[in-house]
Amino acid sequence: MTYADLQTNGGELFARVDTPQNLMVKGFVGLGRGTNGKLNDEDWGIGGALLNYSNTVTAPVNDRIRYGTIDAGYDWLRGQTYKVASFVGYNRFTSDMSGFGCAPISAGNCVPAVPSTGFPIITENDTWQSLRLGSVGDVMLTPYLKITGEAAYLPYVRFTGVDTHFFGNSGVPNRFFTESGHGRGVQLETTLSYLVTDQFSVGVGARYWAMWTTSGHDSVTFVNPGAGQPPAGTTVGPFPSQYKVEQAAAFLQASYKFSTGR
Repeated sequence: MTYADLQTNGGELFARVDTPQNLMVKGFVGLGRGTNGKLNDEDWGIGGALLNYSNTVTAPVNDRIRYGTIDAGYDWLRGQTYKVASFVGYNRFTSDMSGFGCAPISAGNCVPAVPSTGFPIITENDTWQSLRLGSVGDVMLTPYLKITGEAAYLPYVRFTGVDTHFFGNSGVPNRFFTESGHGRGVQLETTLSYLVTDQFSVGVGARYWAMWTTSGHDSVTFVNPGAGQPPAGTTVGPFPSQYKVEQAAAFLQASYKFSTGR
């Protein structure tokens, strides 16, 4: 199952505290929403010559995301026009996706097609939690222009999710998959800021996150079984599975400093 084109718009709040002892704490929280995604659902060996391979498309997919990061570190290099800190931190990212409608690309699934009205045909609720190890640096290019770069390696990532299938667009659940795993990831960010005053600045930035499991599994539980399926309450599995998420973002920001120091 591949969710793609989940273009979300949202907002964030961020803050950073620096101490005279070169210690720093920083973090942000954000949320977003999108309504234009799509889902390709591929299956192999699900029975019969017509259904040995199946590929269907579900669109639109509505997506709601919530996320937050907190880091604590030490400025091991600091001057009047630059500073570099290393940090350890925690990140949490959740995504709730709802897919409407279903149309066949290959083989006989979703025949006839399910309209994209009524209730979702599938939902996916995921949570990614990670440990962050990284560095962040600020450099004043001019007295009014600052560039910030940050790179974090995620040595431990924990994933949990629930994938629920429904009977068409009726809102009646057929079965759900419980998903979990652990793995690794990377998070990168850069910002270019202009100091309007010593306290107030505006900026533009870009961010890239990638997280994936190196060990994962899922199990399926039948709620309202269809023809040929196990009785209600039956759980089958676990099965080996892999999960991945990527997010690229561009943002505008405004910030206010409560200290005159740069």
